[in-house]
Amino acid sequence: MAAPIYTGGPPFFKTGLRTRRIVVPSGATAVTLKKSQSGGVFLFDGASVTYTLPAPVVGLYFEFFTTVVSATTAIVITNASSVFMTGTIVMGVEATTPGAVPGPDFFSGNGTSHVKVTQNGTTTGGLVGSAFNVTCISATKWFATGLILALAGSQVSTPFSA
Repeated sequence: MAAPIYTGGPPFFKTGLRTRRIVVPSGATAVTLKKSQSGGVFLFDGASVTYTLPAPVVGLYFEFFTTVVSATTAIVITNASSVFMTGTIVMGVEATTPGAVPGPDFFSGNGTSHVKVTQNGTTTGGLVGSAFNVTCISATKWFATGLILALAGSQVSTPFSA
């Protein structure tokens, strides 16, 4: 396990209150997240990994960061086919010269059939610096938001799917 991230505390508050957040490297190809891990940071830091969200409880949230290029797939999926993704993820294209590529593009989960976010390292994002989070907003919906980066020269497409 990586070192924890601390939020709050000085300079954010006048008191010494700080909250410890877990940082979890992928470590396996399939990881089922626990409700107790809500608020944690989960990494796409190696080979293919699929993070399965726990059963929905309003207020749970998870953050995902890509620390190495996703050479294969990096997936976040709901725990059941009747639990859906909504929200919007902004996708930018890697560029060495700002303004050299069109974009950004915006992709939205439809909340009725989309159950996962997939990064493939090219057209659906997954480059280093990609980051998004999911927050449970109802008994059947997770709200995804963030910025993911696609490979330069790629025709980008939505990371949301059924």
